[in-house]
Amino acid sequence: MTEQSGQWIEHARQSPKDGQAVIYYCEDCGVWRGLYADVPGGQYYCESGFLTGDVTHWMPDRLGPLPLRPGEQWSKEIEHWEGIHA
Repeated sequence: MTEQSGQWIEHARQSPKDGQAVIYYCEDCGVWRGLYADVPGGQYYCESGFLTGDVTHWMPDRLGPLPLRPGEQWSKEIEHWEGIHA
């Protein structure tokens, strides 16, 4: 499987390369930008901490805006709530 720009990749199907800049998603934590470490179980990390085993999806970080969660589509409701919490 190859990386697709702007497409979420299931961690169970493919892992990032060691040291790769990624955007990752964890159901409990949301969407984050950080790096990947190829250690047993895989580790996604950023300045706020790290996750091992909880990340379900990732994509290469192209330094654009953070994407929506996997399976989520843009809507006026999301735009409204993000404007309030910005």
